[in-house]
Amino acid sequence: MADTEYISKEAALACFTDWIDRYGHEHSADEIAEYQRIEELPVADVRPVVRNEKKILDVTCGDRTIWFQKNEPHTIYCDKRCEEWEGDFGKVLRADGKQKHRHLVINPDVLCDFTDLPFKNCSFSLVVFDPPHIENLGAGAWMRKSYGSLDGDWKPMIRKGFEECMRVLKPDGVLVFKWSDVSVSTREILNVIGQEPLFGHRSGKKMNTHWMCFMKFDDCPNCGADMREVDADGES
Repeated sequence: MADTEYISKEAALACFTDWIDRYGHEHSADEIAEYQRIEELPVADVRPVVRNEKKILDVTCGDRTIWFQKNEPHTIYCDKRCEEWEGDFGKVLRADGKQKHRHLVINPDVLCDFTDLPFKNCSFSLVVFDPPHIENLGAGAWMRKSYGSLDGDWKPMIRKGFEECMRVLKPDGVLVFKWSDVSVSTREILNVIGQEPLFGHRSGKKMNTHWMCFMKFDDCPNCGADMREVDADGES
């Protein structure tokens, strides 16, 4: 009878985590949970991780209107939507009296929610955060299709999104936060996220769009705390 080699639960979990890191994006959360159950692996917050070799992350790319280069090669573009819209929208009419014809394409590199980014701690040198900024937009509104809408109790969503942006930033990394105070003042949104920017700039026809700069000064205290952060060799 051939000898049988056994490995510890800790080693099995490390191998499983490495597999998640490499191939988890190809499987659903339910499939991953079922594998854990069958193998009797310890229950852990194990989620797919997107491997990253780029320096910049846009967590709310939409149709990339703020980008001079729509496919900047050092950047990963994220959004929770992947869709295309075309039609006549808006109350502002063209010179011929017709609505403006618009074409919107949202095609992110990574499909994800900015409140739960599938990246390791301390991964990027620069993060761009341009979340929805208008409350309760109608279902057919162009601004909802382009930017999304602040619906219901939206403050925890924005706060969590900001925290996730800071989590994936490297120490001394920079976060650029864009906010338009059409519905919610910039002062209120800063109270929601609980941090003050280093500096900022107003832009737009009505000067109500704010570009704010934050930096991650502290070391990364949570590296290794989340199963997404652990490599096969146990190092973050």
